[in-house]
Amino acid sequence: MQGEEDLAAALDVLTRAELLYEQALYPQAEYAFKHPLTQEVAYRTQLSERRVKVHAAVARAVADDGRERLDERAAVLAYHWEAAGEALDAARWHRRAAAWVGVSDAREALRHWEKVRTLLGPLPASAEVATLGLEARNGILNFGWRLGMSAGDADRVLQEGRVFAARMNDPGALVRMLLYHAATRGFAGDMAEYHARVREAAALAERIEDDKLEIRVTILIAYGHYLSGKTGEALRALERGIELSRSDPRGGTENAGFASYPWFLGNRANLLADIGRFAEAQREHQRAEEVARSVGVVENVVWAGVGSAYLASIQGDERTALEEASRAVQLAETTGTSLNRCLAQLGLGMAQVGARQPREALVALERGLAIARESRVGLIFEARFLATLGEAYLDLGDHDRACAATEEAIAAAERLGTRVWAIDAYVSRARVLLRSHGAAARPAVEDAIARAAALIDETGARLRQPWLHIVRAKLARLGGDEAGRRRDLGEAQRLFTEMGVAARAEQVARALADRPVQAIG
Repeated sequence: MQGEEDLAAALDVLTRAELLYEQALYPQAEYAFKHPLTQEVAYRTQLSERRVKVHAAVARAVADDGRERLDERAAVLAYHWEAAGEALDAARWHRRAAAWVGVSDAREALRHWEKVRTLLGPLPASAEVATLGLEARNGILNFGWRLGMSAGDADRVLQEGRVFAARMNDPGALVRMLLYHAATRGFAGDMAEYHARVREAAALAERIEDDKLEIRVTILIAYGHYLSGKTGEALRALERGIELSRSDPRGGTENAGFASYPWFLGNRANLLADIGRFAEAQREHQRAEEVARSVGVVENVVWAGVGSAYLASIQGDERTALEEASRAVQLAETTGTSLNRCLAQLGLGMAQVGARQPREALVALERGLAIARESRVGLIFEARFLATLGEAYLDLGDHDRACAATEEAIAAAERLGTRVWAIDAYVSRARVLLRSHGAAARPAVEDAIARAAALIDETGARLRQPWLHIVRAKLARLGGDEAGRRRDLGEAQRLFTEMGVAARAEQVARALADRPVQAIG
């Protein structure tokens, strides 16, 4: 007990001298240095050999004292073992800290995985070093597609991971790593690398026959098909994913950090809307949102919110679109990931353009595009950002910037191969030219319409068809062709009705009746 008495006396002296202060009394007394400089001086005055021993002793004491809170204390334990010169012990605890904090702080989780990678570097080869090294590369790439990573860094991490996977004979880990690498490079705008790595992962997964791996591969196959405008293949992949994942709604959170089942449901809903099955899309999305909220994974809820805003915008329900998009933005900020923040700002900007709030839309769109370009995450959405920016500039009467933005949008869509979003770029281009140059722009407007129509035929993205007819109707009115105007509006009304977009069909009906109507496109 003498030791405890000596400790209490020492603490009392230091507290009276105002070098320490009581930070907590319950459930046990805790003291902290009053000033960081005091702590630094006290630390540096110890001999290095003693500091190493103290750090090791503290690590053991922390572990022994709070075994029920080891996950929570993993970062502290990692720090002390690293300072004690025990690299392998430090790597173990950094790994545990990364797993613990990954659901709430992506950047901190990435920092821990990078620490694991660095600490293991000088260590002699062993099964445990290889296992930890493989996990670290998977963890780094898994946060790479969320936070951003240069192509060179992503390629180096993958190459290192290949070595560890071969050493451990773990093809499943390599499949996951290939998929994370594909997402990292794809969201940065390199779709050729995306497709190449997904093909490699799919071929390897086929030989393993693991449903969980097939689910992960199917996610990236489906998304790749969607971005390329292969809507039929995308729909089949999404339906296969739903079939595989429905028995475990939380499946995927243990590795990738988001649940697969609500992802498949939400993306099937978006795709159904794009191909003109809007009523079905609404029902599917409602289910996706319910599941996302029930599993409680923040990323899934953010994506569901962006999807809700998108569907509400299609229907012309601007209030709901704004509410859902605003909530998604707030929630995305809590995740701290560049991808979620970028995507949520895009959803908000689109909702604000639909609600005729162009100044607010510019803020959201420029913020989201800046996040995408600075982090190199979300560049895959560049064409959609630029097309929507063109619409915002148009509503503000800035025709030069509107024209420039839509030209950039078309170039981006062609460069990235995002064919469905190329349709949006051409439709925006036609609107901008029509409102800024009137009948004088007829050849360019007709060319944009024709290119959009061709892409609709190729991709099956029929949702855009009625909006093309609305643009044609405006062009016809400028040329004095009232019969042509009514014919195109009638076709737009028919298509909206057929697709289940009832509110838009009613808007067109009112325009046909020459009654006052809010702008419909």
